[in-house]
Amino acid sequence: MTRRLAVVVVAVAVLASAALGASGCTSFSSYQTARMLAPRQLSVGGALAVATHYRGVATPEVPPGVQGRAVLIEGLARFGVTERLEAGLKLGYARSFGDLELSLEQAFVDAKLSLLPEQLAVALPIGGTLIDGEAFDLQTQPGVIWTATLGRRLELDSAFKLVLVKTRGEASLGSLGAAAVVGVRIRSDHHRVELHPEVGVHVADLDDDHVAFGDSLILGIGLGVFFTP
Repeated sequence: MTRRLAVVVVAVAVLASAALGASGCTSFSSYQTARMLAPRQLSVGGALAVATHYRGVATPEVPPGVQGRAVLIEGLARFGVTERLEAGLKLGYARSFGDLELSLEQAFVDAKLSLLPEQLAVALPIGGTLIDGEAFDLQTQPGVIWTATLGRRLELDSAFKLVLVKTRGEASLGSLGAAAVVGVRIRSDHHRVELHPEVGVHVADLDDDHVAFGDSLILGIGLGVFFTP
């Protein structure tokens, strides 16, 4: 039964990822590790992050430089399905400041599959962002997670992902990006409480012929706190 459930969860995530395509605003945080929760084990937590959008090329509407900053609050939960499969949920609210002020409400679900125990996993998140209560972006962020154990209570976690965004109802509006996130996870003696600071960069607009590689960057820094009962 658990094997069938694992196949169904992964298949749904893969099909949804393919359906969205590479066609925005998005959260590219990870706060994940290649370590897997035990079957039926639950982990819950929250995170606070700050992101800065930098654009190195001018457009008729926007000059180059810092386009704005955003503060993001996220709630996260993960559940162990099998020894090699986890399901996750991430809910977020962000407020951007600067030349472009927006409110963002985000929701993602994901499946994480272990490839090498406690070292390598793949994650398939899908979800969306509601912008100012009006526009809605569909998103998927398939990627890999690599973990290196640094000590009994410390590990290095990194995630590398594609960021694919499609504005619902707009055939011509979409974007392709890539993100890299690096963090450390600090565990308590009994591994019930974990701190996870991380930094990341999202290279946006890779499919825009008018934007050179690295000319549209989002830099983020955040801190997550997690509890496993």
